[in-house]
Amino acid sequence: MTVFSSPYAIPIYQALGFESTDKEQVDNGIRYFPMRLTKQF
Repeated sequence: MTVFSSPYAIPIYQALGFESTDKEQVDNGIRYFPMRLTKQF
């Protein structure tokens, strides 16, 4: 599963098992970090 996380939500996604897959991106003025779930439940 992948998400585009806002910079403010990164700690929450990391706690759920997501890891950043790339550096910060900006699209139409919106900042986000691509993240992928690495932990299995």
